[in-house]
Amino acid sequence: MKSPFPGMDPYLEGWLWPDVHSSLAAAIRDSLSETISDRYSIRIETSVVLDDSPADSLSVSFPDVNVSSEHRAAFDVGSVATLAAPVLIPSPVPVRVPAVRIRTHDRLLVTSIEIVSPANKRGTGYQKFRTKWARMAAMGVSTVVIDLLRRGDRIVSHKSLDSADYVVAVTRRDTHVAGAWPIYLREALPTIPVPLLSPDPDARLELQKLLDGIYERARYANDIDYSALPPPPALNASDAAWARDRIAEATGATPAK
Repeated sequence: MKSPFPGMDPYLEGWLWPDVHSSLAAAIRDSLSETISDRYSIRIETSVVLDDSPADSLSVSFPDVNVSSEHRAAFDVGSVATLAAPVLIPSPVPVRVPAVRIRTHDRLLVTSIEIVSPANKRGTGYQKFRTKWARMAAMGVSTVVIDLLRRGDRIVSHKSLDSADYVVAVTRRDTHVAGAWPIYLREALPTIPVPLLSPDPDARLELQKLLDGIYERARYANDIDYSALPPPPALNASDAAWARDRIAEATGATPAK
C-alpha cells in the first residue's frame, strides 16, 4: 500500500521515525552510488547525540512505554529500604543519529547529508547541531540538511520558511548562503542537488521517490493506525480536514478529529 499523502506522511514522525531515518540514509547512499563518480566514497556515519529532553517525546517515539509522574516513596534494594529523592532529574539519553558522508579516496570530506533527528531540534542538541553545521561550512564542506519533522525548533530558520511544515537546505562549500526548499504537507518532496567537487556536476536526490520506496518496502501501512490522530504537533484545521479526506479516500478509515 502507498501512503495516503503525496509528500511527507506525518504519521511517520512518531515511533516509526528511527526506522524511517536509518532507511532514508541507506536509500540516499544507494541512490548516490548509482550516479556519482567513482572518485567518491559514500558512507553512513553515525554520531551519538545526548538528548537531554527525552520525556518530551518518549510517548511519541515509544508508544508502548508508560511514563508516570507518580513515583513510589521508597523502594527496596535487596533487603535495604532506601528513601526516594525529593526531585527526580532525567538523565540525558544517548541517541544514535546516522548521516550520509561523501568523501574522496584520500578521506577529504566533500559533502555531509544530515537528516534531522528529534534530538537535534530541542535542548542542547539543537545548539550543537547548529554549531556543527557552521563548523562544516567553515571547513569548506558542502551540507544538505533534511528536516522532515514538524515538531521541535526549526534548524533552518528564515522568515520565508516560517509557515513551512518541512525544510531542506543546501549549502555549497566556500559559500555562506544556503539554498532552502520550504515544503508543505500537501506537496510532494522536492528533487534536490547534492554538491560535489568541481568539475563534477551536482548529483540529484529525488526525495519523494526515495520516501515512497521506503514506505512500501518497510510496509509502514501495517503499523500505522490512520484512524487515530497523527503524532504531535497537531495539524491546523485546514490541513487536518484535508488529511482526513486523503486518508478516507485511500484507506476507507474514518480518522479522528
